[in-house]
Amino acid sequence: MLKLLLAEFASQFNDSGAKLVITSSRLLPAVEKARKLCPQLLSVIAIGDSGEYNAHSFFEMCEVDWTGIEFLKGTEIDTTKEMAMLQYSSGTSGRPKGVMLSASNICTNIVQYNSNGFYTAKPYYGVGTQSRILCVLPFFHMYGFSFLLACNLYHGSYGMCIPKFHPASYVKALKEHQVIH
Repeated sequence: MLKLLLAEFASQFNDSGAKLVITSSRLLPAVEKARKLCPQLLSVIAIGDSGEYNAHSFFEMCEVDWTGIEFLKGTEIDTTKEMAMLQYSSGTSGRPKGVMLSASNICTNIVQYNSNGFYTAKPYYGVGTQSRILCVLPFFHMYGFSFLLACNLYHGSYGMCIPKFHPASYVKALKEHQVIH
């Protein structure tokens, strides 16, 4: 499995010209090996423990003082044309290909999911019951990204992620996190 991940990662990092990769600590060993095949890849951020790997910790970065740092404003870009995300296809007819998505593509997808009767979580405004959703699909897959991650963020839902589906851990997470949807 590590060889397959290594080949896929190196191919996508080189194809996209990636300079930065954000990954889970579980995939860090494969990302670090792929990094050696990608000279343009300058930095890796790990969500979770980075251990002995040459990666920045996401949680440590959250504690940095950002005073004086100027960020790009949304009014400075055309959200209908500028690429916001490069999502790789599954490669059913050959190698995976990068699909360029704009912010407008992603927002339209969220609106579609939130059409009447499709997505049952209720928006959370800090008062009342917050929807709790168990996220099993990977966020690198478009459905997992848009439906579970983006819609949960949009609604302010609590999303509990389990890295791999196993019936016992799934049932345990349902009980432990009091999943509502």
